[in-house]
Amino acid sequence: MELLQELIAVLSLGKEPAFLLAGTLGMAAHYFKKRMRGEVLTGFTDYFVRDYPGRSMGAAFAFALAAAGLLATGAVDAMSAWAAAGCGFTTGWTCNSALNKGNE
Repeated sequence: MELLQELIAVLSLGKEPAFLLAGTLGMAAHYFKKRMRGEVLTGFTDYFVRDYPGRSMGAAFAFALAAAGLLATGAVDAMSAWAAAGCGFTTGWTCNSALNKGNE
């Protein structure tokens, strides 16, 4: 229940922070999906920082570019806060999935 209250508090900050936070969570969720499937054996920080820093930076840069494009065009302003969070999560997940393949 506390997590839901925290999420509502973030959404009340505005659509842009909700989009950016959800995008970061989407990237992290993609790592945890890979970890649960046994595709990645290292810890969270090792995966993003030590083992695959170039791929992680590429995924983060791609998310930053996508976010900048969406924010600059006003697309996020046209969404509800929940839709902005969902779009951010999906964008973060997709960037990490496409560019941060780990040892594949």
